[in-house]
Amino acid sequence: MMPAHSPRLRLGEVLMKFGHVNEQQLQQLILRGRQARRSLGRVVIEAGLCTEEQMFSALAFQAQLPIVDLDAMSQAPEVFGVLTNKFAREHRVVAVELKDRELTVAMTAPASLATQDAVRAVSGRSRLRVVLASDAAMKRALDRFHPEAGRLPVVTPVKPAPALPRPELVDSIGLSARAGELVRQMTITHGISTREVLQRVLETWADNTLRRTTPRS
Repeated sequence: MMPAHSPRLRLGEVLMKFGHVNEQQLQQLILRGRQARRSLGRVVIEAGLCTEEQMFSALAFQAQLPIVDLDAMSQAPEVFGVLTNKFAREHRVVAVELKDRELTVAMTAPASLATQDAVRAVSGRSRLRVVLASDAAMKRALDRFHPEAGRLPVVTPVKPAPALPRPELVDSIGLSARAGELVRQMTITHGISTREVLQRVLETWADNTLRRTTPRS
């Protein structure tokens, strides 16, 4: 981590320091970003010169802020309600802890000073400790701690069980020679109709299928 009194480096300087780009590449990428009206970080990633994770590390180094694993963190009870759901989602910030009158909040890079001032004003806490989280982790944290108003839970649709075929449909399709002979013998022996035999066969098949698919307690 850079000393607190060190002058803040430009992102391009950090990327060169980390070895992601050289000076010639940097100048070309800066020009490309200006022409496309895109940030330097996004242009560098799209050029395949570094990954999202490497860019996140570079931004954290530039901001001189620690990186945290927001997925592994939870909100302390004393920060519940410090930030409203609307404010947290608009500014992409999550209050994590309040200790010794210092509020710890997780933000995404570059953690603008304007957002930090807004957090101080809304929370009423002048002492602020900022930690950085990745964009993906922040999205998941906001869904956990600050869900959108009226958001419904995602329900996975359950596929309906296939309907058993009607006996007359099976009868119309026809059975194999052996099965047909067994049905004929049952009709003669028990004096019941072919339809009744097929109905009993289907009921037995359905009962056995349910027993095989139902887990044992």
